[in-house]
Amino acid sequence: IVSAVEEGRRIYDDIKKYLFYLLGCNISEILIPLFASFMGLPLPFTALQYLWINLTTDGLPAMALGVDPAEPDVMRRPPRDPRESIATRRDIILFLTFIPLLTTIAILMNFIEGLGAEPLVRARTRIFTLMILIELLIALSFRSLKYSALRVGIYRNKFLILAIISSLLLQLCILYTPALHKPFKITYPSAQDWILGSISALAVFASIEIVKEIASAISKK
Repeated sequence: IVSAVEEGRRIYDDIKKYLFYLLGCNISEILIPLFASFMGLPLPFTALQYLWINLTTDGLPAMALGVDPAEPDVMRRPPRDPRESIATRRDIILFLTFIPLLTTIAILMNFIEGLGAEPLVRARTRIFTLMILIELLIALSFRSLKYSALRVGIYRNKFLILAIISSLLLQLCILYTPALHKPFKITYPSAQDWILGSISALAVFASIEIVKEIASAISKK
């Protein structure tokens, strides 16, 4: 019975991780062009780029989160109220509002900075790469909806690590295959693109982890 309860709680947690990761990413992908149009900017991503993001960096990590191992405290939690919504107020604020807004701000800041000094194709290449890096990194953050990913262990879900590596390799194929540059409307990313993209993605990831820890500390009081 204990094993069955633990497995049931793990499955419930994993459904939430899968749904919130996909929803959070998709909300970001809606907010980015919406805010860009309000600001009078060109469309940050093309339709094909959006399709690629959804098929690779959204899909593979989300499926891996659906088979995530149980969290350490899964059996120490009180029974869940059956009337409780799958998305609590905390979930909505953190995963469906804060993370999408943070991602949108990071993308648009890099896009605006790129447009100021570079052609549109290079600015798009920069944020196309950045979007991939952000979504792959925050997939690690979604390993726990309550605690820091570092606390629950980044490497415990081997399927997620494999999904992230596979998605990154696929992205590198797109970026460094000349025949794909024209349909994707991109060019070779510069060293600066990778450096700024990595810093921005790590900043987003760190911000999410800090906010999760603060929220957990507040909920214990």
